Amino acid sequence: MRRTQGHRPLRVLLAVGLLAAGGVVLSAAGAQASTESFSVAVTGGYNNTATLGTASGTITAEQGSTTATYSVSLCGQSTYPNATVTLTAGSASVSHSVSYSSCQTFTGTLTSSYGLSTATVTAYGSTFYPGNTYTTYSKSRTVTFPGPTTPVPPATPVTASFTAPVTGGYNNTQTLGTATGTVTATRGGTTATYSVTLCGQSTYPTASVTITAGSASATHSVSYSNCQTFTGTLTSSYGISTATVTASGSTFYPGNTYTTYTKSRTLYF
Repeated sequence: MRRTQGHRPLRVLLAVGLLAAGGVVLSAAGAQASTESFSVAVTGGYNNTATLGTASGTITAEQGSTTATYSVSLCGQSTYPNATVTLTAGSASVSHSVSYSSCQTFTGTLTSSYGLSTATVTAYGSTFYPGNTYTTYSKSRTVTFPGPTTPVPPATPVTASFTAPVTGGYNNTQTLGTATGTVTATRGGTTATYSVTLCGQSTYPTASVTITAGSASATHSVSYSNCQTFTGTLTSSYGISTATVTASGSTFYPGNTYTTYTKSRTLYF
């Protein structure tokens, strides 16, 4: 943005961000104060080759609050007669100025008539160069105060139940074994505990159950017509989100051909 005037005193406004030591503090329930840094350099003259002033600092605020605190360091460089910074937050604004080749740090508090979500820092500087025409230049930065974050509740263990009956033989009419129980795990965790009761029925020579969670697995077996309960812990090399339980049993029936059958269940955490 350019503003050309006659030969009048130069006004250099360096509108810089709000905050620093105190920070913009906007009190919104559930929000947390956020400190935002800024740096604004205003240039002008021929092809914007003249550095007129710089403003840098921090702004701290809570989104939705009506107050903000700021700290800004303003330096006038090739500007005449001064450099200025204007800080605006909501309905509130404040300006500070320094003369050519001077630096100064300013702090303060802005109070708006409504809740804040952003602040704008604008730096101004002026020069007669080139052509002896007095021109004011500006550079702005806008900082945003993030809203309240919704906390992610900690993951909790989930216990999933299962029943996996395996059948086979002619038209799957033979019950070969049954596995029932629970697996407990926290989604994203690396361990799972289990309890499984395995019963061998018309199977030969054994019925088996394999429990898999992530990269870990465990297998247990019982013989024909026996039942047994097994417990244990699985430790995976990566996070767990599911577990698979597979029951297996074998038979020669029918046709005297030895065949193994399986039944699987997938559990979700």
